[in-house]
Amino acid sequence: MAIAYALMGVGALLVFLGLLNGDITTAHDISKFSGVLLIGIGLVASARIAAKRKQAERIARIREGLPQVEPLGRGGASH
Repeated sequence: MAIAYALMGVGALLVFLGLLNGDITTAHDISKFSGVLLIGIGLVASARIAAKRKQAERIARIREGLPQVEPLGRGGASH
């Protein structure tokens, strides 16, 4: 998950650097585009990692004979 967050951070930095100067140059456009691309890759990677983690938890619960999803209320705190 740290890699996904690092990609998003670097992408945000590239977008910021691309917008820093008011001049419209090819280097600034490349910086902004690559920054947006890295942010998108980071978001997709984060979503895939979260889905895999959730699936692994679901499989572990099935193997233990528990319901697939945890109950919403836990003990006395569910009122």
